[in-house]
Amino acid sequence: MRLYRLVIVLSFLLVSLNVNSQTSEDDINSLSIFSEYVKAKNYDAAYEPWMELRERNPKFNSAIFVYGERILKYKIKAPFDGSLINTSITQGTLVKFGQKLGEYIDPSIFELEVSVPSQYSNFLKIGKKINYYSVFNKNHTGEIIRINNSIDKSTQTISVFVEFKSIDLKEGMYCEVDIPMKSEDNSYSISRSLLIDNDKIFYVKDDLTLDLITVQKIFFDKKNVIVKGIPDGINILSKQISGAYPGMQVKITN
Repeated sequence: MRLYRLVIVLSFLLVSLNVNSQTSEDDINSLSIFSEYVKAKNYDAAYEPWMELRERNPKFNSAIFVYGERILKYKIKAPFDGSLINTSITQGTLVKFGQKLGEYIDPSIFELEVSVPSQYSNFLKIGKKINYYSVFNKNHTGEIIRINNSIDKSTQTISVFVEFKSIDLKEGMYCEVDIPMKSEDNSYSISRSLLIDNDKIFYVKDDLTLDLITVQKIFFDKKNVIVKGIPDGINILSKQISGAYPGMQVKITN
């Protein structure tokens, strides 16, 4: 029984020594390969064998750390997966500290800068959900990630940065953004073309003639304006009438 145990132990030691010997030989080969590449200043070729040895046995030799600093200086790693859309240099170009090398983007995450009138700054909050309409008539949802604290002197607007995540979006795509502000009771959205003198609209009196009523503008975009001050139950024009004037006879149609 004692002899049997002794044989088992010896066999185990022999196998272990064989594994360690093989591992040591691989480490020596990797060290030799990347060291020669570093001496030849071929840092790109040195990276792979250096990284293999660094992950397998980081304490094997001090050259892993000494040469590693040189290798990594010539290796640029992006912080995310993406696409290179523009490059300012070619292979062998001498670059300076701080020089732009190119542009690298994540094609699934986009950031959009939007200018919002400063009077609506109180309604803007980080994390607020935003609707995005692309030229392909697809709707996307994003959120506000940054709000500029300064106001543009020339336009009196605030820059708001919105982040969208979608594989359907492309760099440079035109879009429209819908930023919810607040709810206004008793307000109506009408075409901007219906405004007369910037604060009046035509309405139809009981005798089917036109007259003007003053309204309060709340918000406007390129096509529509939100107004208040329209009494309930009155009829207004659905579209602009060329040459319309107070007292003009009209006909109501459904």
